[in-house]
Order: sequence, then C-alpha cells, then structure tokens
Amino acid sequence: MTFTAESLLALLIVGLYVNDSVHLLRANQAVLERGLRSGWVARLPTRRFTLLGKHVLMGGLLPPNTLLFKISWAMEVDSPASPGWEAYGDVLAPFQWAAAFLFVLIMVLLPIALVARVGDAGVITVLTIIYSAICGIWTAVWLARQRLGLTSHYCLKLGAEMLLCPPIAANLPRRISLQCSVDEDFVSACRRLLSSREWAATAERIAMRIDDELEAEDAGSSRSLRLSQRKEHLV
Repeated sequence: MTFTAESLLALLIVGLYVNDSVHLLRANQAVLERGLRSGWVARLPTRRFTLLGKHVLMGGLLPPNTLLFKISWAMEVDSPASPGWEAYGDVLAPFQWAAAFLFVLIMVLLPIALVARVGDAGVITVLTIIYSAICGIWTAVWLARQRLGLTSHYCLKLGAEMLLCPPIAANLPRRISLQCSVDEDFVSACRRLLSSREWAATAERIAMRIDDELEAEDAGSSRSLRLSQRKEHLV
C-alpha cells in the first residue's frame, strides 16, 4: 500500500495527539480523570513497564476534553482527606468546551480535508479557522491565567506549543489541569470522589502496587509491616 503525502500528514497529526496524551509517572503517582459531564475515574500507570525510569500512562485520550489531576500517594501510611481542590475543574469547564471544538477542527476536519484532497484552498481555509481559534482560546487562557493559577511563562510556552503543534491545542484541558497541585493523597481522594464500584476496582489495583513493593522488602521488616497494614485498610 502506498501512502500519499496528505495521508502521511494526517497520520502525523493523529500521532502527535496520541503522543501528547502519554504521561510518565513515578511509582507512587496516579491520575484522577473527570469528563465534562461524567464522574471521576482513577487511572494508574503501567505496573512493570517503565520508560526513562518512570511508569507510562495513556490518560484522557477520548473524550478529548477530560481533565487529568496528577496525585501522589503514600504506600505505607493512610492520610486524611483534604477536599476542595476538585473545584478547580469547574473553572476549566469553558476550556473543555473549547477543546472539544478544537478537536473537531484539528483531529477530524483537517485530516479529512487532507485525505479527501479538497485542494489547497480548502486546506488553507481549515488551517485559518484552526489558528484563529487557537489564538482566541490562548488569549482567553492568558487573561484567566491568575484565576487558573498559571504563570506567565507557562502561558507563553503553552501558546507557542499550540501554534507550532496544533494537536496540543486539542489537549488543552489536560495540559492545564495537570498543572494543578493537589495536596491530597490519591487513596483519600479516590475514597471521596469515586463511586463505590469504581473505588473497589481501584483499591484492587492499588493493592497490586503494594504487593510489588512487598516483593522487594525483607519479610518482617518495619516497612513490610506498614505496607501490609496499608493494604489491609484500603477498603
């Protein structure tokens, strides 16, 4: 099969979007994901596979306007709940809608225009709409940067990345939400925010991570005992 230049460019656009959805986390880090209208979902990275010394997470690929909050968790001890940070997601709701619009433009209309060979005029028209939308949305981010807790340097960097690589703009809500510093333990946050069914499944996956740590510990050591107690008190 021979791919045309337009088809390869369309594949590159999709590949860049997928690549921007890959996150590298430490062993004691995970992600809480929230959609625009859906509830919370826990995402844990790979257990055994690592890349550059970190565990790999493919988070929030679809739907495109989900929020991701990166949270650490203590393996040995339980931590009290610390609610309030999740209200940050409400501030990002307008940008979630904007990202859905950008996703349609960048990840649907532009590849179709390339593969269907609508002509230079058609592709230029789509690109003009895309870059106009990116500039408008980035301006909104810049004006709201203090409310979003973003530094001017990060906003400038984000704007440059979106202009140079438009698929990043479709990832805007995830890019911003990952900048939110969450001071609550992942386990405590999951207990509060997840449904009972989702928490039960998540607790099993967390227990597997603790088992991995126990394998590397000497039986009867103080840390081994703390890990075992942590596992018993998950649910």
